[in-house]
Amino acid sequence: MTRRRSGRSGREHLAAIDGSRAGVARKGLLLEFTVDHPDVAQIDAIRKENAHHDRARWLSGDHASNNDWRPGS
Repeated sequence: MTRRRSGRSGREHLAAIDGSRAGVARKGLLLEFTVDHPDVAQIDAIRKENAHHDRARWLSGDHASNNDWRPGS
């Protein structure tokens, strides 16, 4: 994460490596804004196809990420 100041308000916001943006509202509420991956429909189809296998793998103790599209995963 990198810290930056936003435009007119001068409030600090965070920029994550995955492209999301986060900021802190006036009363300390952390807000995060994200966008879908450009291939979201393909990713959704793959996740649905592998859902039972991924769950079984997770429950058996293999907690490796199934997110092949996020940088650094």
